Amino acid sequence: MYLGHLENNPSSIPVQINSITLGNIHSPVQLQQASSQSNQHLVMGGNSEAILELLTQLEKDIKKVDSAFQADFQTEIDYARKQLGRSKSPAEQLGNIGSLIKDVGINVLQM
Repeated sequence: MYLGHLENNPSSIPVQINSITLGNIHSPVQLQQASSQSNQHLVMGGNSEAILELLTQLEKDIKKVDSAFQADFQTEIDYARKQLGRSKSPAEQLGNIGSLIKDVGINVLQM
């Protein structure tokens, strides 16, 4: 009934026209409107043992990094371990570690 009403009265159909212009983007993009009314969740897979193994290997790798950055890495690694010990997700800490890796530019997991 309502759809028939809209088809017969096109002036009553709410219309919103938006224009977005993007340049050359060489990475995944997410566009979101009305972000004040939306939620985003980061879901990371992997089990606790695999994450702990990654953190252990990362600790070995950060020894090659400037000492100014080592403290930042160690803080995030320690807190990620605490979160795992509490059976909570360390997703935020892993994201922070990823940002640090990007900023510092280290080669991770070099054996």
